[in-house]
This record gives sequence, structure tokens and C-alpha cells, in this order.
Amino acid sequence: MKKIGFWVVIVLALTLSACGKQDAQLPETTENITLGTVYTEATEPPAEQTVSVTEAATEPTEPAAVSETTAPPKKTVEDVKPSISITKSPTDETVDEGGSAFFTAKAENAEKTVWIAVSPDTKTVYELDNPPADFPGLTIEGQGTETLKLSNIPYAMNGWRIQCYFTGNGGPAYTKGAYITVRQKSEKSDSAPEAFQKALRQIHDELCWPALPNGDKIDLWEPGTIEDETFAVYDVDGDGEDELLVSVFNTYVAGMCEIIYGYDAKAGGVRVEAWNYVGVTHYPGMLKVDAAHNHGYAGEVMWPYDVLRYDPATDTYQELCSVDAWDKSISDYDSYRNMSFPDDIDTEHEGVVYRIQENGQDRFLSRKDFEAWEAELFAQKEPLNIPWQNITAQNIGAVR
Repeated sequence: MKKIGFWVVIVLALTLSACGKQDAQLPETTENITLGTVYTEATEPPAEQTVSVTEAATEPTEPAAVSETTAPPKKTVEDVKPSISITKSPTDETVDEGGSAFFTAKAENAEKTVWIAVSPDTKTVYELDNPPADFPGLTIEGQGTETLKLSNIPYAMNGWRIQCYFTGNGGPAYTKGAYITVRQKSEKSDSAPEAFQKALRQIHDELCWPALPNGDKIDLWEPGTIEDETFAVYDVDGDGEDELLVSVFNTYVAGMCEIIYGYDAKAGGVRVEAWNYVGVTHYPGMLKVDAAHNHGYAGEVMWPYDVLRYDPATDTYQELCSVDAWDKSISDYDSYRNMSFPDDIDTEHEGVVYRIQENGQDRFLSRKDFEAWEAELFAQKEPLNIPWQNITAQNIGAVR
């Protein structure tokens, strides 16, 4: 038989070569490839034939073409949301214990409105969705709206700030805080009359002023006694609660005084609302107090006086202004103020001007201007008719 091994090898090599050309170029390096055993009639035992071929390398392929995508659209002016702009912050409120208060805040371009309460030390903040446990009885309306209403406000909220913040573009944006002042309500009970009686007995029996820093003694000129002096129980400041007024006149000038006491619910006693010279005219929530002396340049033109106004926040009277006059015939030069008589102010050419001192600053008025100023100050105010009575044991016991 003829040998067929040689031709098989040739055919196989040509086949591999053809395949390599179709798939990839041949690399420069080669390796031996062992072919399967080929049997011939002339060979015994079977012979293993090898052929050397060049290993095909993978031809680098170009990256797949990337499909073209559409770029995101650019934002236009209409697409940009405007930032939050606060146009109104809530304002401070003063209320009585158990009362109500409204707070309003506004902003442009806001998406959400949130009301909060901030403690005086700023360490505690409550969102006012529901009444916090610290404020029993408080009711809340208007969370999420421009106007917040708080009702049945407890004294525990005194000094807290009510604030609002808005969410949206550029937020959150916070308003200014509004302080809430809560006036403590002294319940109308026997406590106030009992406190007034106790204070009056101290005055009557011990001749000593209650609730003064030094416990000042009351020195009276004989033969007068404390029962010649007077007191009254009356709501002079207009807060809805009675005050105790005590006036002592029969003593040296520096000792002459009138004291207005308020009831101190916490201490169960009295505290001083005003302490002045005896020459007091009472108006609703205001006092006109004559000066103890007239040592200035007013002469016979007028008697100097002070004006005090009741401040509900402190439950005391605060000085509003002092009023005096300057008579040029007494002196044309004020050595205390180091100034000459202001002739340009005296438009009536009467040789008299009026001085008003407010917040430590003096201003001078002509007679016509002063009369207009004084009329406006006391406009629609009538003096109160105070029910004075003597400080006797019987009258003290009748205080109710």
C-alpha cells in the first residue's frame, strides 16, 4: 500500500494556513503544535507526527462606534426658581396669662411655612405642630400658614421667642424672633386683701414701710399719729387688679411720700409699683407728681412736676418726662446748664419759656407751644377720684 501520512500533513498545514489568513495575521513567534497520530500501512508501531506552524494572534479590533446621544437641554431663566425673600417678621406681643396672641410672617417664593418657639436661652426649640408638654393648656392654630394663633398662653412662655422659617430655593430662611411677654395673673382671691391688711398693720403698728429695701421707719410729728394718715384700695394703674395706696404727710419734707403697692402673687405679699412725693394727681395708668421744691427759675409761673406712666411689662410706673419753666426776670442765665435765656424760643416775648426733659434731653417751648403739648399729654384723661380713708384699725379690718 502507498504511504498516505505525508499528504495528510500537507493538506492539514494548508488548511491551517488558510484559516489563519481569514481570521488574523500571524505573529512573528511560533510554537510546535502536536497533531493527532496518523497510521499508515508501512509503519508499525504508530508514529506521532508533528508540524511547526505559526500561532495566530487576534487582530486588534476597532472600538464599537458610540451612538450619538442628545445633550441635556440648558436651563432657561424661566426654569430657575427664585430664592425666598422674607417680607414680614412677627412682632413682639405682651399678653396676660391665659390670654391669646397672633403672630404673622410673610415671604415670597416660599414652599413651606413652619412656626417654632425658642427658649430664652436658645437651647430649646419646639416646632409648634402640637402644644409642647412644657406649656400645658396651650392651644395652637395656623401652623403652616402666615398667621399663628396661640391661646390660653401659660406664664411659662414668658420670655420665649416665636419665630418662623420658610423652605424653598435658597432656604431655609428664618424671620426675626418675636418676644412674648406674659403678665402673671394674680387670681382674685382673699390673698390680695390679706396682703394689703398685713402691710397696713405693719405701717399702723410698727410705723415701718413694707417692701422697701431698708425697711424705712415712718417719723411723724407730734401730736399727730399714724391714724391721721391715709390709704386707699383702688385700681389706679388700670390692670384690672386693685392696688394699695398709702400717703404720709405729717412729717419732714423728705419723709412725705405716697407709695403705690401691687399684690405679689408669688411672695404672697406686696411690692412697690411707685414711690413719690405726696403731691400726686392720679390719671388712668399715669401720675402727675409735683416736685417737693421749686428751687429753679420757674418762680410764680408754674410748679414743676414729673409725669410717670404705667408699664404693664414691668408692672411699675416709669418716668416719662419732667416739666419746669424759666422766668427771665429771675435770671437771664442758667448756670447749671451754662446757657443764656433762649429769646428765640420766647415768640410771645413774655420773658418765659417752658422746659421739658425727656430721656435726659432738654427742649424749650414757648407758652403757646407748651400749652398745646400739655393739652395733648392729658387729652381725654380725667383725674381719678381716689377713695382715701384714715389708717385706723377698723378701716384696715374692713379691707376686702
